[in-house]
Amino acid sequence: MVEGQERPLPQQFPAPGKYPWLLYRHGKGYNDLTFCTISPSGPVKSERKRIPELIDKTVVYCSEDGWLVLADIETKWTYSIWNPATSQCFDLPRLKSKLLFIDSFLSSPPTDPGCLVMLFVAKAPIILYCRPGDQEWTEFNYGESLKAQTSTTKDSRENFLCQPVSCNGRIYATSARIFCLMRINLDKESNTICGISLLNQQRPPWYHFHSVLVNLWLVGSGDELFSVHSCYGSLDFCDTLTIEINKFNFPSNLWEKVTSLNGRTLFLGEHYSFSCPGPMASCDSDSDMEEAGRGSCIYFTDRFDATLYSYKIEDESITTYLPCPDLPKPWLLFPTWIMPVQRSEHHTTTKEDEEMLPQENNVEVNNSSAEIIEEEGRLCDLPPDMLAMVCGNLSFVDYMNFRCLNRICASTVRMKSNSLPRPFLIFSNREKGVYEIVESRLQGKHSVTVPEAIEDHTIRYAKDGWLLLDKRNSVALFNLYTKEIIRFPDTPRECYTSFVFTSLPSSAGCFVFASLGVDKEVCFHHFKMGEQEWRQVGFGQAEIKFQPGFSSPLLHGGTFYYLSKDGILGGLKLEAETDNDIMEMEEDGNAEVEDGNYVMEWRINLDLERPCKNFRRTYLVECDENLLSVFEGRRGNRVWIRVYKLINDEQNWQEMNSLGNYSLYLSRYSSIARLEESPDMANRIYFPRFYQGGLLYYSLSTKKYHSVGSDDLLDNFFGTTMYNDCAWVDPRRR
Repeated sequence: MVEGQERPLPQQFPAPGKYPWLLYRHGKGYNDLTFCTISPSGPVKSERKRIPELIDKTVVYCSEDGWLVLADIETKWTYSIWNPATSQCFDLPRLKSKLLFIDSFLSSPPTDPGCLVMLFVAKAPIILYCRPGDQEWTEFNYGESLKAQTSTTKDSRENFLCQPVSCNGRIYATSARIFCLMRINLDKESNTICGISLLNQQRPPWYHFHSVLVNLWLVGSGDELFSVHSCYGSLDFCDTLTIEINKFNFPSNLWEKVTSLNGRTLFLGEHYSFSCPGPMASCDSDSDMEEAGRGSCIYFTDRFDATLYSYKIEDESITTYLPCPDLPKPWLLFPTWIMPVQRSEHHTTTKEDEEMLPQENNVEVNNSSAEIIEEEGRLCDLPPDMLAMVCGNLSFVDYMNFRCLNRICASTVRMKSNSLPRPFLIFSNREKGVYEIVESRLQGKHSVTVPEAIEDHTIRYAKDGWLLLDKRNSVALFNLYTKEIIRFPDTPRECYTSFVFTSLPSSAGCFVFASLGVDKEVCFHHFKMGEQEWRQVGFGQAEIKFQPGFSSPLLHGGTFYYLSKDGILGGLKLEAETDNDIMEMEEDGNAEVEDGNYVMEWRINLDLERPCKNFRRTYLVECDENLLSVFEGRRGNRVWIRVYKLINDEQNWQEMNSLGNYSLYLSRYSSIARLEESPDMANRIYFPRFYQGGLLYYSLSTKKYHSVGSDDLLDNFFGTTMYNDCAWVDPRRR
């Protein structure tokens, strides 16, 4: 067939829309296709097709104009370019050698005289490129140039470019081994690659990544360039823990953290990503405006199943979808994003567009401040016992704001021990500068303003009304009731697996522990109130591998217990100085290190078997003076929960089928147990997830998931929204 010739239109191809499709390949030879339509509100519909042009071919790149770069599935060295909207096709030269390509790129539509098709070789500093109509590929080796500009000691074969994107008419990429932002320079007269230029060698300012697996995507959006970093946890690193978005400031050549995408929606794929601009400028109806307001999110897929996720940057929440619940097996990993719309120009948000954005004011409980000021004098004239009576009937948020009215309310009003019997979940909304609070028995959220000094910090631990917050090397404690802030000296490291403190921060004997561990080495940094700096204690190499997991440790029976990412239980014991000699690391992983006036002992019980060997998340919680471990995992589309109790002096885990009159409240940064007054409220496990506006909980009685305010029964987390950087607070303890 003549290159560039228009072939018959495939009538089966779905009709173009404003947003991309998510393409799943399945069936024999993976030639059966299921297209899922995606919009800012989530998956809309799916269509099952069989496209002749895609038989035995895989999509390795999709431009925002809708052009697809296709590779032969069997040989992987025969490429072509195809436009689904016009069915125009260009065959590319056959590759002469077998190479592994990590990414592909199309600089412009093939009908453009300056079009280049680029193939980025994996594990080698080589780009192969050609023009439509060329008879062979041209090789560009950038190894020496990359090594010279980045001043790296790494072998050039270990450092290569990937993630090519187009931004403001230029091509950018990042290095795979050391994060460097590079520009790929083109000679427009000869239409060739003429070199690469280093723009920035400093990594973007992500700060609470503490996993060995972090993925990077570059996304161009008009004249703006974004980097997206995703941190993974769990046993097989399939659980997304944290996402950070940064924008490149071209005048200063620096990355800057962003808290809003201004209506954009980003779509992250295995080998390429792109964005859809905010549709504000074309909103013709109220429904369009409502849809546009659901932008500012990031869509990405699971590496191991057919799950789709949406990350909302404003409140850092992740919503889980299953676009194709009946997807036939076998299906190919990594579904593909396809943009079916040809656009003459890329829309960018202008000042006029921003004026059309729905204005969201910072939500605060005291939204009628004028009325409060008017009534303040009358409230303060009430006797203290009447003020206490009023306070005893307020919600937690109203109580805190009531105390903040003035010094009289703060000094005379005290919360009754039974006035707020139920725990509440707290998480941050960085865009609004508030903490969102959800009481476990109610629907809806309350907001509390975050002090400016800590508004860019992340919640990492909660206990007795105090939040432990961090931002890179900065650590602070914040009291939810008194608004007191306690700052610490900078930590020696930027990233830690977990934080915990021993007692109330007002106590002189309070210790704060920060843990980190890689492979077989476990290390703790700790700070004692009243001292001037953090100290480090390490336990060297052991025969057993213990990498701290991604849930908070627990103080139980005088020992801080940690679960590794593999489900192994470790314990750190802190005791006053004794006459015992300092012990060196033994082969079983146990050690004792003397530090100042205290002795720290780290122990791993090798006789204690892991209760679960295939899971995604773990939690530790103390319930009725017992140490419990909770494991969350998947089997097919079902999410299972297992609860175990440590018995026989730390020798066995015993599975529990009932919690009796207790309920558990689990989150990554704090977990608590509560004795319920009503049997109807007991035997539940609450998660930092929401379904239809209500908190999600698992009932050990029904073996199903429920949500507050809904009668639906669920077997999984599809359709739910999760908050990662959050904590449960027990209002009875402060």
